Amino acid sequence: MISSSKYASHLTFKLLLGFELCLICATGCADIVAYDLVKGGSQNLLAYNNPFRNAFASTDDTFQIHHLGNAPIGENLIDRSAAPPFDDNFGILQPSDPYPFFAAQDIDNSDNPNGSAEATWRFAIGGFDQLKLLIDIAAMGDFESGDRFSFDYALDGGVRQTLFDLNAETSLQQTYTLASGLTRVLNDPLAIDGRLLDNRLQTFQRSIDGTARELDLFFFGSQNGGEEVLAFRNIIVEGERLAPASSVPAPSTLGLIALPLLFWRRWRRYQDREALK
Repeated sequence: MISSSKYASHLTFKLLLGFELCLICATGCADIVAYDLVKGGSQNLLAYNNPFRNAFASTDDTFQIHHLGNAPIGENLIDRSAAPPFDDNFGILQPSDPYPFFAAQDIDNSDNPNGSAEATWRFAIGGFDQLKLLIDIAAMGDFESGDRFSFDYALDGGVRQTLFDLNAETSLQQTYTLASGLTRVLNDPLAIDGRLLDNRLQTFQRSIDGTARELDLFFFGSQNGGEEVLAFRNIIVEGERLAPASSVPAPSTLGLIALPLLFWRRWRRYQDREALK
């Protein structure tokens, strides 16, 4: 049997350890800072600007946010292969998809002869560092070497930095799988850092160096072709909350003991992010 004094010492140690772990975790685990196009909602979105909203006459030309059912949209963005007459062989979003997304298709058209377009988001990110941006992106089509998309960022109106460059891999092919199970092979898929995109939304993430009050996100597109489509949603900014210097614990071997808890917090953060989608 454990003596009362030993039990008290053991309990005190556990309480102190728990307090220390909470301090470590509070200053070293990432939080969701801001987002947009997440189940139709946004957080800490200060502004969104897109001069190309409703700028094109044809529904097969677009560079803007869409919500299926609210307005006409190009058929090549919608995968209707699982519904009668079961003959569709192109598309990204399901007809029943309830959430908004940004789409780009045939940007170079008669209403936009210069062939390029750009949209911007501004988020409030003050009080955080170790920033990371995540976006779910999909694309389908036989793209061309001249087609280009990019995501850039700037902190507090500073110099623009590249997050993702999307370019056509003109020597490769990609297999696209439709909702019906039909597969289709097309040349020249889009890729990010050598990772080929397909018609399923995939999460891409990149770290952002520095701290700031505001983050500007720029999406640029230059592309010509109705059978080349791109869509994205779930723009999420994560970061670690800055703490006052007086509240930061001194380095300790307890940091090693805290590793399981840190892993747990990261798993919870992943679950929180997935719950947004």
